[in-house]
Amino acid sequence: MKTRFYRLQIVVLGIVVATVAAVSSTLLLPARNAAGVSPTPVEVMNAPTVLPINYRFKGFTTGTYNGSAGLITMDKDCAALYGSNARVCTTAEILESSTLSSSKTGAGWVQPKIVGTYYNAGQGRSHLVDASGADFGSDMAGGISCGNFNYSGKSHWGLYVTVETGSTLYFTATTCDSETSAACCAP
Repeated sequence: MKTRFYRLQIVVLGIVVATVAAVSSTLLLPARNAAGVSPTPVEVMNAPTVLPINYRFKGFTTGTYNGSAGLITMDKDCAALYGSNARVCTTAEILESSTLSSSKTGAGWVQPKIVGTYYNAGQGRSHLVDASGADFGSDMAGGISCGNFNYSGKSHWGLYVTVETGSTLYFTATTCDSETSAACCAP
């Protein structure tokens, strides 16, 4: 049996979003079978396995944005500063980062990572729970990402992270007319 390993990257708008591994095996059969016929080798490929790319906090953009800047703009600014695969962090990536340090202090927009929901009977509405522990009602305009960073008014909300000296961090929801940088993560 001859085995080949493939590593493919899934790229969206110039940003690597996943790495896929696949194995291809060619079964090498005997030269001739009992009837004297040479069989054709058969190639068997397994289903691709998605290998996680561990994005970690790298720092903040130098520019600031309100909530309508758009993810593409902020992703491009992150890539310009921290490498072609850098993009705006999710809250989960910030929390999983071991690269927080006092040299990377500041504040910036983050993408929420929804990890759960629950229904609050007293309020009569569903709530979404972010990886950071932020909890917000389903009636919050634009969710907690300024409507995917397309709105800049006081009636929409976005989530940002603040990193302070000594690797202390906290997440805050604010209205989308606020100006802040973007928190950038890269592999």
